[in-house]
Amino acid sequence: MTQTKLWYLKNLDIFDDLSDEEVKMIDAYTNMREVKKGETLYFQGGADKNKE
Repeated sequence: MTQTKLWYLKNLDIFDDLSDEEVKMIDAYTNMREVKKGETLYFQGGADKNKE
């Protein structure tokens, strides 16, 4: 069974104090992407700590 992004958001401890409406708002304004185990994640425009 494939879980939805909203399911993941509702099951993350950091969002426990948010109302269902607030979690749905986060769902509406965000994108979910699958990444492979061990893949490096970064923010666009963020500093690359691996560069010298």
